Order: sequence, then structure tokens, then C-alpha cells
Amino acid sequence: MPRNHRLLQLAAVLLLAMAQGPLRAAPPGPAGAHDGRLGHHYMGYTGRNWDADYGITRGKCDRAAVAAALGDGHKVAIAIVAKTGPDLDQADAACIGHALELTRVRHRVTWTGEGGVRYQVRPLAPSVHDGLPCREFELVMGKKRVRQSACQREPGTWTLR
Repeated sequence: MPRNHRLLQLAAVLLLAMAQGPLRAAPPGPAGAHDGRLGHHYMGYTGRNWDADYGITRGKCDRAAVAAALGDGHKVAIAIVAKTGPDLDQADAACIGHALELTRVRHRVTWTGEGGVRYQVRPLAPSVHDGLPCREFELVMGKKRVRQSACQREPGTWTLR
């Protein structure tokens, strides 16, 4: 299948997922769910403080900690995609949202999803759209790569543009 056709299919899946609305990822949890760094805060993209980075600032999303935080109802960042494929679940979507929240421009965050799919998020240029702070980013899911833009409707809430 031609590369452009695959990218169009992926973009279509992402847009269909948006119609379902954003997924809420989890809020930073108790000591065991957030790197054990009590009292340590991480500054988000628009100034929000997060109690946990789940490994994001070191370039790896600790998917297990994110999944545990989600299960406990804790705050991470609100994920931007509802589903992009059969292997993307809520923890993977939360890793994407939290990476957009805490990762510097051109720094990569990687992790392996439940189904063995390797993910990578790399925020690119910041921008403003309709007065909202936005970020362009590159998302790699296995062998699929797409470039997207997401904007914050409220702190920690990322929606595809």
C-alpha cells in the first residue's frame, strides 16, 4: 500500500476517534504511583503543576504507573485520541497526552503498549490557534508515523486540531 494512502488512513482513524471525544487520563496518584517523589512538581506546557511525570521527562512513559493511576482515578493529562488502532488503550492515550504536557520541543518519549506496539511521541513547534495554546507533534505507532497538531481547551486537556 502506498505510504500516502496509509497516512491518510491513519489520519482518518484519528479524526473518527476525535468524534468520540477525548479520553480522560488519570490524576497523579499516591506515592507508589508517581516515581516516589513526594513534593516534587513538574511544570506543564501552560504552567500547570503536575505531581508526577511518569518517566516522561526522562524520555520514557512508565505505562504501568500510568495504568495504575488511571485505575485509581488519579490525574495525568487528558488524552487526545480515543482510539487509533486495535492496540491503543487508555494508558497509551494517557502517555500521549502527558507527553504533550511535559515534553520539550523535539524530545522523544517512547514506551511499549500492551499489545507489544512501540509508541513514540515527539512534540514539535508550539503555536496558537483560535487563542488556544497548541503543539504540533509526531506520533509513531509501530511502523505508522503521522504528524498532527493538538490544542489545549483547558490545562491538561489536549484535542486534535
